[in-house]
Parts: sequence; structure tokens; C-alpha cells
Amino acid sequence: MITARRRLKDWQTFTSYNQNGRYYTLPHIPKFDTHGLWYYRNIGFSKHGNLKQTIVHFVGNSEQGLSAWSIGKLLGFAVHPLLPRMEKNNVLCREKIQGNFIYFSSDKVVSDKQISSYKAFASNKQQTDLPCHIAVQVLVEGIKHPEVDWELLVKRLQSRGVQVSLPEVISFLKFHGVEKKTTDSH
Repeated sequence: MITARRRLKDWQTFTSYNQNGRYYTLPHIPKFDTHGLWYYRNIGFSKHGNLKQTIVHFVGNSEQGLSAWSIGKLLGFAVHPLLPRMEKNNVLCREKIQGNFIYFSSDKVVSDKQISSYKAFASNKQQTDLPCHIAVQVLVEGIKHPEVDWELLVKRLQSRGVQVSLPEVISFLKFHGVEKKTTDSH
């Protein structure tokens, strides 16, 4: 068995990052995607190494860190059971921000930048995003009644039980480049 593993290493084979790393492929076979992943049936290979190395690569090269869900989506299966152990072993660091666990690089300089970037993004997103069902109602109301100013638009929505405020609507519309025409701008 040692000779076989040595030979596989000499051939620079890739080991599957799923299926407990029990599959190998020769280096000229995989056609990796933009994330450095390749699949043969349900067996995943990564040019970044094994599962742990691949997760470290994705997290370390992300601009704002990654949630367990995002990592799992990239890899094609849930990885959340593995992540706390990686944090405990100082391979990744984790922070709870606005109720979400986000994983960052274990490199302090990199993680500080990622955390700062994530917080700025989350803050901006919180100010400009409305839940989809409310955003659709705001846009439909604006399309149906283009002559109505934003304040009246919000009052109409609120009268129908929609939980939205004028600052939320203004922030949402401005963020998405929607300018409400006034009567003197026609």
C-alpha cells in the first residue's frame, strides 16, 4: 500500500475532496472550472488539494469571508460539521455577524480586511435591501402609479398592511437607480 501511494504521489494525481478522498485521477484528465473544481459523476476533485485545503483556499481568497452555506454551495455538499473543527484548529477563524457565522482566513492581516469588507457590505445591504415580497410590491406600485410621490406610495402600501417605511423605500429605490420623477421634471 505504501508503494502504491508513493507511486500516486510521483504521478502527481489529484485526490477526491469528497468520498473520503478515496478516488484519484491523473493530472491530465480533469478540466477544472473557474473555482478549480472538477467532477466525475458525483466525485469531486480540486486543484487546491483535499477538502480542508480547498476550504482554506476558498475562504482565504474570498473578499468578505464565506458562510457555511456558501462554502457548501461551492463544493456541492454541506460542510458545516467540519468548519467548527477547522476553527478550533486555527485553520479558519469565525465570527458571528448580524446573527450569521462567517468564516475568515486564519491570517490576521487577511481576516481583518475580510471582516471589514463583510461588515461594510452587510451594513450597506441592510440599508438598501427589502425582502423580495416587499420590493416587488414597491416596484409594482411605482409602475402602476408613476405620478405618485414616494411618500404617498409608502402610505398606500402601509394601508394594505405592508410593513415598510419611507426611508427604506427611498434607500432601496436610490440604490437600484430608480429616480422618482416630480411634476416639474416632466
